Amino acid sequence: MDFVLPVSYTPKPPAAGDVAVDKGDAVDTWKAGSTITGNITGSFLDGAAPSVIKITVPGDKNATVDQYVDKDTVKTDTTKTNDSASLHFTVTLKKVVPDGSTLTFQATKKDLNPNTKDYTVKIKGTT
Repeated sequence: MDFVLPVSYTPKPPAAGDVAVDKGDAVDTWKAGSTITGNITGSFLDGAAPSVIKITVPGDKNATVDQYVDKDTVKTDTTKTNDSASLHFTVTLKKVVPDGSTLTFQATKKDLNPNTKDYTVKIKGTT
């Protein structure tokens, strides 16, 4: 006699808990043309895609992501291990991102509601 056990799986939307940028406190990290590397941690991140959806820049109330970030370069860093708790990313900057700016990152999976997390630029040695 064979038994069949039906299993139902509902995919979970990614949930970003924190964003870290490698050398995020160094002024050179935020120069125009720099490629930033970092990590979004959270849950259900396996298979998610990173993006930067918003930027707030002190002294530039009209700042847009397109002015500061090359959106075509925001990608999953496949040279590092990515899993349900960790989504590594790379992104190239178009303009200098000044101290105190906030970038809003998003982890997205197809057909599931995205989740966002802010990262505030804090450069050592600045006020």
